[in-house]
Amino acid sequence: VLSSETKGMEIRYTIDGTVPVSTSALYTAPFELSASAVVKAALFTNGKIAGSVNEREINVNKASGKPVTIVKPYSFKYPGTGDQAMTDGLTGSNAYKSGWQGYEGSDMEFIVDLLKPTKISSVRVNFVKSPGDWVLYPKQVQYAISTDGNIWKNMDPIIFDADSPSKKEIKAAESKFPVSEVRYIKVTATSPKKLPDWHEYKGQPCWIFADELIVE
Repeated sequence: VLSSETKGMEIRYTIDGTVPVSTSALYTAPFELSASAVVKAALFTNGKIAGSVNEREINVNKASGKPVTIVKPYSFKYPGTGDQAMTDGLTGSNAYKSGWQGYEGSDMEFIVDLLKPTKISSVRVNFVKSPGDWVLYPKQVQYAISTDGNIWKNMDPIIFDADSPSKKEIKAAESKFPVSEVRYIKVTATSPKKLPDWHEYKGQPCWIFADELIVE
């Protein structure tokens, strides 16, 4: 969905990464993407661009748009797009309010229903680490897969260097495995929960931020 608070202007967009021009597609209603794309949009008036070009990478994969069950709640301060944030196609940007879902001093756990048995061979979620912003990597990320939502097969846990000093960085927690027929995917990230002893604000609750479940 593309929108603007400025009334009376056209929104024109592209899905191939090019800058919109006056002859680019006119946005009139929500549209579907069949593959991952970089969407760029801009306001136009009298055939000329007005203001800056906004862009967003949309990731289309086997989990896109699928229902999410939240097991351990995210923070209301950084909800992303809400319960469906992990399958909404929006990867994280440089701003925590855009594409990221935050957990303050708590673990992350959610389940995605692919709605039918689906052959998959990899799952991944990006996490961000920025100690200066009180944001750390999770200690570990655990994926589990199931055909019925009752009996789960755990993948090998992915271990992070959660709380050492560093600049802002993003890392994927990815698990690859032989092609399996799966309906449900459980994602659990174990938070350090508190800032480490070396941190200026040691002992205060830390954050973990995740952006999108990518299933292939």
